Amino acid sequence: MPPRDWRVRVADILSAVQDIDSHRATLTAQTFERDRKAVHAVLFNLVVIGEAARNVPDEVQKAHPEVPWADMCAMRNFVAHGYFAVSAAIVWATITEDLPVLVEPLRRLLVQGPSSNEPGH
Repeated sequence: MPPRDWRVRVADILSAVQDIDSHRATLTAQTFERDRKAVHAVLFNLVVIGEAARNVPDEVQKAHPEVPWADMCAMRNFVAHGYFAVSAAIVWATITEDLPVLVEPLRRLLVQGPSSNEPGH
């Protein structure tokens, strides 16, 4: 499989956030905890977010420190490797408090385009 451009990876993150928001919009914290399908869908999208973030080049990440790249990767690693200890309450807090603040910086990054020191330019 050919490598994907970092812009596509950022779009993947935004798409995963949108998917998570579609679940969050119809649930409360309590109903989320009881809805295994929603929890699993959200966890999958958190893995997508972290994997996409991990594949954004270091130069892009360093040029955009307003985006919590390391936190996204860390959450992915926790979900993927510590799945047995994942708390639905912590996941709910993550998707209601941490994810919404990602959207605007990522959208700006896509709209403004790369800075002159980013790969490919």
